[in-house]
Amino acid sequence: MTTGTLTYGGGGGVTGVVTGAPKVYLVVWGPGWGTSSDGHSFSGDPQNEVPRLAQFFSGLGTNGDQWSRVVTQYCESGPTVREPINASGCAAGTTPVGSPGAGALAGILQDASALPSQRPTATDLAKEAQAAAVHVGDLSADAVYVILSAPGTQPDGFNSGSAGDNFCAWHDFTRDTSQGIDTTGSAHGEVNVAFINMPYVTDAGFACGSGAVHPGWSGFGDGISIVAGHEYAEWLTDPFPGGGWSNGATGDEAGDECMWILPGHQGAMTDLTLTTGTFPVQSIWSNRGSACVTQASTVVRIAPARRINSRQSLSVTFGFRASGPAGRVLVFSATGLPHGMRIDPRTGRISGRPTGVAGTYIVRVTATDTFGPPTTRALTWHITPAILLWRPATLVTARFGSVSVLMRARDLVAHRHLRYRAKGLPPGLRIASGTGRIAGTVIGHGGAYLVRILASDNGGAWTAMRFTWRVR
Repeated sequence: MTTGTLTYGGGGGVTGVVTGAPKVYLVVWGPGWGTSSDGHSFSGDPQNEVPRLAQFFSGLGTNGDQWSRVVTQYCESGPTVREPINASGCAAGTTPVGSPGAGALAGILQDASALPSQRPTATDLAKEAQAAAVHVGDLSADAVYVILSAPGTQPDGFNSGSAGDNFCAWHDFTRDTSQGIDTTGSAHGEVNVAFINMPYVTDAGFACGSGAVHPGWSGFGDGISIVAGHEYAEWLTDPFPGGGWSNGATGDEAGDECMWILPGHQGAMTDLTLTTGTFPVQSIWSNRGSACVTQASTVVRIAPARRINSRQSLSVTFGFRASGPAGRVLVFSATGLPHGMRIDPRTGRISGRPTGVAGTYIVRVTATDTFGPPTTRALTWHITPAILLWRPATLVTARFGSVSVLMRARDLVAHRHLRYRAKGLPPGLRIASGTGRIAGTVIGHGGAYLVRILASDNGGAWTAMRFTWRVR
């Protein structure tokens, strides 16, 4: 386990990470947004930031989204287990950050009431988040309220040019008095919820991501999802700042560690394609990889594929060396197994007696854990026959002629007894099951007969062959 940059703050007496399915509520705040006929597009939103954010959060977790899974390596202490402060994976008994499933957007609310000022304070933003949470009725630790401010406003001094106001967004919680948030005496002062201050980021242009991934006008809105994704990832891993995962030396969180990395460098900003569209995102710090990454690594590993040789009907047992993050249970499955074989889903051990047709099988073994993507490895399995059965040359017999022909077979497994069956024999002939001798008088019509001989033993092995028998 590698020591990473982020360390665990112990939960801060509240919660260290968001462990359930994330729920994002967009709060369209103030009269500056204008009107909307569909609840997504607003007349006062020239850069379409609201619908863009709605599409982004709605798509998270879809289309094999591995960006959202980067943060699932960070975990919350259990009732009796403490998460190691520098862990790069979940310790046994701890709970990881939740995944969005098929979308994280929980709703869009519009509050067109007048703002306290064109420059709302952090406390004003906290009070709006409290009111939204009470209105929705979702005060859970898995919910966050993204307070969207209209074009031209300067929430908490955004884009004002003042010292200390050079930010694009930030996240906090509504009772964080250490940051000057004081909701005492407000209508909902007792409510403690996580929220994000999300200004109209395109007002800041290049300073907040315009053109960060796509040059020119096509990339003017790049910063919308870059900034929103940054705060979303930090909310998941440190919802009540200081109690979750952050850099103990600098206070930086998972997104801060990887801000504005340009193309050509590890962890550069890139596009994330979801079912709802394609969105620029930044990388997230990975303790596991000791790097800024935009995709979760395939953390479940299976030893390299190999070739297995065994004989039909003889017992065989073998397993795989597989590993995953500490504390996560691996589950195994397999496709293409020969008949008579099974895989233990808990250990990955394959066992049984292959009683299917001898030959070459391509078996694919998959290992997965509860939170990470699966890993699949293929192996080649060659099963040699346990019974050798010789094919005779084409037999020719006259009508009404007597026949006595012995089918030759050999069982390669000691102390087993062979049995024979035949299909397609000319009328009047039959095979002795114990010896394989075909005898009788041919009474059928002349012509060609396709005969199938099957030899099996009392251990479950079998083989078959076909030949032509002509009657003149």
